[in-house]
Amino acid sequence: MFGPFKRKNLRIAQLCQIVYTPLFVYRFGAAGAALAMFLGMSWLYACGDKDLYENILTSYGVLPFRFPFVDTSGALAAWECARQGVDVIVSDPCDVLQRGYTYSPLWMAAAGIPLGVANTMAVGWTLDLAFLLSLSLLPAPRRPLELVLTLAATLSTMVAFALERANPDILLFLLALATGLLTGYPLFMRLFGYFLGLAAALLKYYPIMILVVASRERASVFCLVGLVVLGTLAVFWIGYHTEIARGLPNIARGPYNTDLFSAQNLPFLLGEAAGNAAASPRVGYIAAGGLYAILVGACIAIWRRLLRFPG
Repeated sequence: MFGPFKRKNLRIAQLCQIVYTPLFVYRFGAAGAALAMFLGMSWLYACGDKDLYENILTSYGVLPFRFPFVDTSGALAAWECARQGVDVIVSDPCDVLQRGYTYSPLWMAAAGIPLGVANTMAVGWTLDLAFLLSLSLLPAPRRPLELVLTLAATLSTMVAFALERANPDILLFLLALATGLLTGYPLFMRLFGYFLGLAAALLKYYPIMILVVASRERASVFCLVGLVVLGTLAVFWIGYHTEIARGLPNIARGPYNTDLFSAQNLPFLLGEAAGNAAASPRVGYIAAGGLYAILVGACIAIWRRLLRFPG
């Protein structure tokens, strides 16, 4: 008579054992911690305690805008004005900051999607949630130190900044992650992954580097992918070169210690700090150049490893 009851308790015990294994913690620990913080901050904002919400972000190193997801708002504003026939490249009157849309003009091709500034909260929150859930798909740490480093990266100021703004780079991260994950599947799925990587590149240019994973393919497939990519880029340039040329000069620029974030921030900001400490700009240039060279060398080493170890 106790058979079903015992089997049920056994299944529950087995499930608890799985949940509390180090493997589970390593796989979902960082993503779970970030998700908990995100949901907590969302609850604070939704419940009206905006002062505490802003104080937490400010102490974390992020200067919050007067409402969340302002970068998603800008992208949706570009769609909204484009549907009205407004040229949004230099200035966008639908945007709260009147920002011109300096990303790829391909974004405007999707302006028919019926979303606008009024949908900022829903779109931004969903985009952030998808990003946080996707972190569990990254290679899991295997040691406590690796878990600590993963937690530090996941909970870093720049990740919080990207989420608070709901920057479009979050979408590009999702496309890059999908491209990487699909490289472990049969050819058809890998080709679909390369298509996603190409789509990311057409949306914001720099993700073209995602397609370096195609170098693992046999020569015939690699050449085919390369020809398709080059042909697509050529057609894209022919169709949009005027808009691209107009938008590039308007891309935001500024000091390396502000909320403008790119691959240059780490080496050049540390270079500036070294130059200031040594009271010599030359020292700063040498330090920045050396750090940049190290980063480039690390990228080349990773690429070589990808070629040598297909698994």
